[in-house]
Amino acid sequence: MQIFRYALCGVILSAVASVALSLELETLAPCYTRSYSADHLAAQPAQNVTTLTLSLRIEDGFAIARLTGTDRAGRAGFLSFMCSESAPGLYDDGCNTLEGDSQIWVQPQQHGEILVRTRNVFLSDIGQGIDYRDDIEGHYRFYLEDGPHSYEPNTGPFYTFRLNPADAEACASAE
Repeated sequence: MQIFRYALCGVILSAVASVALSLELETLAPCYTRSYSADHLAAQPAQNVTTLTLSLRIEDGFAIARLTGTDRAGRAGFLSFMCSESAPGLYDDGCNTLEGDSQIWVQPQQHGEILVRTRNVFLSDIGQGIDYRDDIEGHYRFYLEDGPHSYEPNTGPFYTFRLNPADAEACASAE
């Protein structure tokens, strides 16, 4: 079942990724990041990530993104994904993806920052090789937000993170 899910996800992403360049992702900064202050985290007790970084690159005609973060326990994790075209009416520009049971939307904002909207997203020390139902000895995963999560596409709750443009070195150091 697990292998089938990843194979199906790969087929879906491959089928939709060919439209990624129409999103004008190449006009976005290659790196966005944010370190959340103690005051912000105190006001957002369910937020589990203390840092979050998104790197974007075009590779072989595909838009590739990598979301990297650190949780409140100090563990670093990541998730790499291919961008596909956003659903009509959801966002005019940006990208979205369906990774297993998770969804991620990246939306450019007017002043150069981006919004990363997530549903059921977790980061792990090994990226996509782990599932929310897996307990892989010696590895870990953590959600961006502690709280309820849904496993049906397009159902909430949804969580939003605002990231600011940064130099490429900030993304390189996060990887």
